[in-house]
Amino acid sequence: MTLTKAEQRPDVGELCEQLGIQGLLELDPVTGTACQVAKLEGYLTPPSGDSPEDIVRDQLCARPDVFRLSDAMELSPANPCFLDQRNAILQDHNVVNYGDPS
Repeated sequence: MTLTKAEQRPDVGELCEQLGIQGLLELDPVTGTACQVAKLEGYLTPPSGDSPEDIVRDQLCARPDVFRLSDAMELSPANPCFLDQRNAILQDHNVVNYGDPS
């Protein structure tokens, strides 16, 4: 089986290994970003006293090659909500793929 360019990125391989055989990592065929990350049994992260928001942010920052959010996060407000993050990701994707509209 031939791996796609996205599947060859180091963080993608590391996450697949961490998830194990009960894990699911689906990459968007257009953007190459993770569109689904799950474990069929158990949790994605160990128990923590951190807030759910902090846990998610830590996971996103720990694997920039998987989620490709670094540029998009720079475009979002200091305390973004989900829609702000989504809009920043879409803006970044459009700039990278179609050029700066301004």
